[in-house]
Amino acid sequence: REQFGRLEATQAEREAALRASHPVAVRNCVFLNTGREAIVTAGGSLIENNLFMNTFDSAVKVNGPATAPVTTIKNNTFVWSWCDRAPGKGRYSGAGIQMGGPCNITNNIFAHMDNNAIYCTIKPEKTSIQNNVFFMNLWSNFKMFLEGRDVAVDDKSMELLEEAGLKAFEGNEVANPGLALDPAWMDGTAKRSAGTKGKVTEDDWNKYRQL
Repeated sequence: REQFGRLEATQAEREAALRASHPVAVRNCVFLNTGREAIVTAGGSLIENNLFMNTFDSAVKVNGPATAPVTTIKNNTFVWSWCDRAPGKGRYSGAGIQMGGPCNITNNIFAHMDNNAIYCTIKPEKTSIQNNVFFMNLWSNFKMFLEGRDVAVDDKSMELLEEAGLKAFEGNEVANPGLALDPAWMDGTAKRSAGTKGKVTEDDWNKYRQL
């Protein structure tokens, strides 16, 4: 219930499973079926080796400003972050990471985000996005919304990461991470309305369900 730097927490941020107004280390945890964000934290935090599944709005929200210390987010698995307003349309909600401060995002899996794996609202010159796996995120793997400019990098345009102004961007790939998902769960999820919207097509969903 403290303040995030110079900004007071919103009501939505108060509903996060874990909310910190100062840098924290969160390791080896499972965040499942959270009603809002799993983690809302200040810059300079370490988020490592966690599983985020069925989060709402975003799994991890890093608050700014852009001058905050770099947050490290590494070796995590992000699976399904939901958006109730506009899934598959590019909205900020339904993200693995909402990035309002600089981050080092390394060796993570981002799969089945309702919109964007990483949603960035700052100039990313202090941010590194390296060696991550992206799979069937409904709108983009990286979206930057800054000063009215909306840029999205999806499966077919990963080379555009080079032009986003990132500090580093090497080693990312679009690939099936081979997650051991329950077939009934996968079938039900693929049939929801968001499963056929966005840049992931119905054919892609059907092929993945069969697999």
